[in-house]
Amino acid sequence: MVLLVGMCGAAIEFSQVYNRKIELYNAAKLAVLSAAAEIDGTGAGIDRAVARAEAAVQLRRYSYGQASHGWSSAA
Repeated sequence: MVLLVGMCGAAIEFSQVYNRKIELYNAAKLAVLSAAAEIDGTGAGIDRAVARAEAAVQLRRYSYGQASHGWSSAA
């Protein structure tokens, strides 16, 4: 019985880890697609692309809509 409860707990934890992975992947994809629309080969285009990616990622919710992603220009 204890083993069954432990295995159920591990299954729940692994499913949450997988869910976070998918959420982060979708946030990265959103940032790339948002930024790509602004790139035009100029320095100003790159600045607009970074700003648009940042805005898109900060609006994205994760953890079942409970939290938002942070943004770091150093990354």
